[in-house]
Amino acid sequence: MKGHHCAPDKPDCRALLAALLAAAGVIAIVEMVNAALDKRYAVVNWQSAANVMARNTWSDTGLTVLAVAAITAGALLLVLGLRRGQPEWLALQPVSTDTHGFVSRSALRHALGDAAAEVDGVSWAKVRLQRRTATVVVELLPGSGADTSAQVLERVRGHRAFRGLLAVPKVKVLAKASQHPVRDRDVVPEPVALIPPAPAVPPPAASDVTSGTPTTAVPPAAVPPAAASPTAESSTAPGAPTPASSAPVAAANFGTPTRRVPSPGGLDLPQPDPTSGQPDPAGGREEER
Repeated sequence: MKGHHCAPDKPDCRALLAALLAAAGVIAIVEMVNAALDKRYAVVNWQSAANVMARNTWSDTGLTVLAVAAITAGALLLVLGLRRGQPEWLALQPVSTDTHGFVSRSALRHALGDAAAEVDGVSWAKVRLQRRTATVVVELLPGSGADTSAQVLERVRGHRAFRGLLAVPKVKVLAKASQHPVRDRDVVPEPVALIPPAPAVPPPAASDVTSGTPTTAVPPAAVPPAAASPTAESSTAPGAPTPASSAPVAAANFGTPTRRVPSPGGLDLPQPDPTSGQPDPAGGREEER
């Protein structure tokens, strides 16, 4: 929201100044009547001020400085009051006898700035509208042509809203070089090569973590085939029971009778237990007896 500026040419400000002057005049008349009747002050304590001023002379430094400051302030206010401010609305050329048009100063300023920024080689543009002049400030891109300022001037002068003003101001173009690097919008940046992730390291075993000894993973190809022991091969052979499983089987089948099959030579030999695959020791002792 824009701030409200009080200018002497606005109706509300003129009414406020008139009310202040009228109140000051009324107070001055009342005080003069009281002074003529030898009465005390009504609003302003002028008697104490008169006593203070009676003790001073015009040759004092303080009074001289105060008088100069008052004269300067009064002259400044007088100049500002007589100076014509910039109107908020600019008159357009009448379409007919009874029709008059106006355009906002801010809208015209933005429209001219956008038109100047559309010229090739201009990064941004700004327009300042005075009463009789219009100053266009543009920032030129690196490598812009020498006739860029002329193109901006032609574009602003040829704008429809600018040509329709009743009092066309004089146009000035101020060009300055850009201080920022410019990127070409048509250039596609090269893709960035992605770095492959590092191979994951297997976590250590629970026994290694408990003992605190570091372990290193050995690939299977590093172990030669001849390093394997025959005991390990026999224990892992297909069809053969493991030591952990053969012990309970032998204990469970100990003392059980085995099935005897007559052999071709006439000898009655103990046959192996079909469950454990080993000969029954109890049957051998009975045969010896």
